Amino acid sequence: MVNIKFGTDGWRAEIAKDFNFHNVALVGAAIADYVKRTQKGKPLLVGYDTRFLSKEFAETIAQVAAARSVKVLLTPQFVSTPEVSWAAREKKTAGAVMITASHNPYSYNGIKFKGNYGGPGTPEMIAEIEKHLAQIVESACEIKQVPLAELLKKKSVTYYDPEKHYLKAVEKLVDLNAIRKSKPRVVVDAMHGAAIGRIEAVLRSIRINPTLIRHEVNPSFGGVRPEPIGENLEALSKAVRSNRAQIGLATDGDGDRIGVMDGQGRWVNTQEAFALLLMHLVNNRGQTGEIAKAVSSTEMLDKLCEKYDLFLHTTQVGFKSVCELMLTRDILLGGEESGGYGIRGHLPERDGILCALLFLEMTAMTGKSIAALVRDLFKQVGYHTFIRSDQHLTEAAKARALKKLQDRPPTEFAKHDVVRVNTIDGWKFNLSGGHWVLIRPSGTEPLIRIYVEATSDSAAKQIVRDVQRKLLGK
Repeated sequence: MVNIKFGTDGWRAEIAKDFNFHNVALVGAAIADYVKRTQKGKPLLVGYDTRFLSKEFAETIAQVAAARSVKVLLTPQFVSTPEVSWAAREKKTAGAVMITASHNPYSYNGIKFKGNYGGPGTPEMIAEIEKHLAQIVESACEIKQVPLAELLKKKSVTYYDPEKHYLKAVEKLVDLNAIRKSKPRVVVDAMHGAAIGRIEAVLRSIRINPTLIRHEVNPSFGGVRPEPIGENLEALSKAVRSNRAQIGLATDGDGDRIGVMDGQGRWVNTQEAFALLLMHLVNNRGQTGEIAKAVSSTEMLDKLCEKYDLFLHTTQVGFKSVCELMLTRDILLGGEESGGYGIRGHLPERDGILCALLFLEMTAMTGKSIAALVRDLFKQVGYHTFIRSDQHLTEAAKARALKKLQDRPPTEFAKHDVVRVNTIDGWKFNLSGGHWVLIRPSGTEPLIRIYVEATSDSAAKQIVRDVQRKLLGK
């Protein structure tokens, strides 16, 4: 039985189990049939990250698509997701396929589909691809593939590397002169992912030589999940402190998320980073516009938007929801709790590479350290702390916890009364005292995520423990 399900950002599964060459070929055929019907004559762009067999899976997609009379632009080496999204728009392709499981553990791989506007495929696009997939599976026909060498010779598949063109586009969006003058001491951590060499290339072009860590291709990611959050950034924290750096910057497995470390080796959590970007764009760049955040994002944004008189949209989790707004509204900044942020004038897409440079621009323009900027943020909105706790469960335990929420949602957590409930995506409980908790199942893994934002560290910890006790019996 074929088990292929697209989640908030594509299809992901464990390599050699559901994510195998047979199933990748099925998905490739469905995508080819979709773009052939809707984007006649346009080529399909295919890129891949540094994961195990990503190159081979990308070649499988190319061979299947070309065999179905869809021309393919194939990257000759690993690329980041922002590069693929940028190239899909600039090359006016039929869309793009990115072989990546983003921040998932090394045992996973996945497929993201990007629209020709340079962002995640819309729900309607994914539904159409899934419809084609169901028809292909039901027909039980063999998926034809043509050898890559033959396709290259016929030019049904051609190589295209977007890296240099993409980096030139990014450089135009940042005040590199201000960064150059500030001479930052910076550590760049690629976490063995697809953004290897990208931030470094921009900085060296302005004669800044960053300290580099985890800049080698390693499909196991050194045994660390390639998600740039505090628990995975001990190596960056140590490198910042040992090199007396002013800032540390990390990108995830496919380069669309950013992690920031201050000069003391403290991780600036994703909620603080989101709010700092908003402050930078408004205060230092003098920009205005609407803001889009996922329901899991900080309510510090609500306070800043009220202060700046900016309209704030709240969406479901998954950047595709933010992308839809960026395509139709004047969205200055859109993002998620996961550390992925999109900037107006670039792409309706998360870009960890651009955001890393914006944090350097931020410190250059203000002359302040990241730690000082965080203190400025808290002066504006009050102290906020955030905890995300991923509860790895069996599917049965996950189902039981979700049934509890559905049948009898709690009326308080850690003696803080529930004052409002939002079910736009999962269950978000706003609590007395200015705290909130979001409980949301993962769409790609057997886990439930608990998100808590509170106005004190002790309250945040107590609320997390109470959620675990009420839902999981811990």
